[in-house]
Amino acid sequence: MSIVETGVMESLPRLGEYLVPHGGPEYLYFGLGLLGFAFIVLRDRGSLRLVVLFLLSIAAALALVLAKALFVDGALPFAKGFNVFRLMQFMPMVLALASGFAYQHVRTWSAQVRQSNVRHFIPTLLVVAWFLVSLEPKAKNLRDWVGQGNFRNNLESPVIEDLAAKVRTEMPPPRVAAHQFYASYLPAYGLEITGGALTLYPRRYREFWELVIAPMRESDPKMHGFLAANKLRLRMTTYRREARVEFARYYDLDLLSLANTRYVLSCDELAHPDLTVVRDSAVNWNELTRGEKIKAMLRGNLEGRDLIKIYENQNALPRVFAPQELRVFETKEELFEEMKRMPAAGFRDTLLALEADVPVVLSGRSSLGIAKANIVRYESDKIVFDVQADGPSIIFVGNSFSPFWRRRSELLESQVFPAYHAFWAVPVRGGESRIFCEYRPPYTIGRILSRF
Repeated sequence: MSIVETGVMESLPRLGEYLVPHGGPEYLYFGLGLLGFAFIVLRDRGSLRLVVLFLLSIAAALALVLAKALFVDGALPFAKGFNVFRLMQFMPMVLALASGFAYQHVRTWSAQVRQSNVRHFIPTLLVVAWFLVSLEPKAKNLRDWVGQGNFRNNLESPVIEDLAAKVRTEMPPPRVAAHQFYASYLPAYGLEITGGALTLYPRRYREFWELVIAPMRESDPKMHGFLAANKLRLRMTTYRREARVEFARYYDLDLLSLANTRYVLSCDELAHPDLTVVRDSAVNWNELTRGEKIKAMLRGNLEGRDLIKIYENQNALPRVFAPQELRVFETKEELFEEMKRMPAAGFRDTLLALEADVPVVLSGRSSLGIAKANIVRYESDKIVFDVQADGPSIIFVGNSFSPFWRRRSELLESQVFPAYHAFWAVPVRGGESRIFCEYRPPYTIGRILSRF
């Protein structure tokens, strides 16, 4: 099947989802919008040019969406992470404007008859219909405002702000995970998260995350199936509403430790010998009644969410460290099995990698020198550290692997290599050296312009 045929098969159903009206308001807007166009075409030829311009704009938007799906996604796979279909979510607004045209013409048309004529009351009936169908989205928004929280509840929590202030003093900052509420809010506080709802991330990290939630396959198979099917959701949540959560039944804390997860946030108690409470809350969320939960959310909407427990992972590994042993595996399955068996302390001592990923300079080597890395500079796309080693060693960096990370030292440049499948590492020589690592993808504006 060609790229274009594949794009058509994948794109048309998704496009239909956005073009078909959903709910009472959109159906009313859609019907009145068609009526408005009919009035303009039949009775207001002066506005016909506006209708043509509107239809051409819609056609251009559709052409842009389809061109991206049919051609760009096939040539540049990373472009699939950008959902241009969401442009179609502006359709209800467009239909609402079109229905306004319809109401204007219906009002003019009905005013031409006596007040006793039924036609005279049609505009009033339309206003009543608008009001009634608008109750559905208003009710949904109210339910979300209470159930999910507003801006203050989610993005101005004093508890999370205090944690963020503490984390910012460390370099690099440790990562944070969240159980049973959306971790995607946490970057707004300046926190780096382990999971979240992401639109673009490496496949290797997705496979690593599936190892993290592997225990859930037995304890909550329904949620495990949901998270496995929804590839954009790297979440820590279950369908079981427990006030006391046995952490190991759902997640692999050793793998989270490898990912530099120092803190875990939760609204309920987390039970694990390696998790220590550093900030408790007055009550567990799932001990509250429905009414008490509503009151707590309303209070959070006014003052910021405060029913949050913060746990510190005592075995969290640093973002950068130097293992003393290298073990390689022929297949990914063998590597994953060893990663699931290994405790956090084992990751610190032994670096695991696929044989095909290990650079030639490390081939046949299992024992490594003792090294120490001191971070000098840490940014999202640049890391600089000084290394002291008594022999050839490896420096592990707990950031997602990408072939566009480049390592430079003493005018030599090379790629990093995958470590523990999802992260990366660099080989270093004995002695003292300063290592520069920089993320340099080929699609940055500067590198594109440099080709011309």
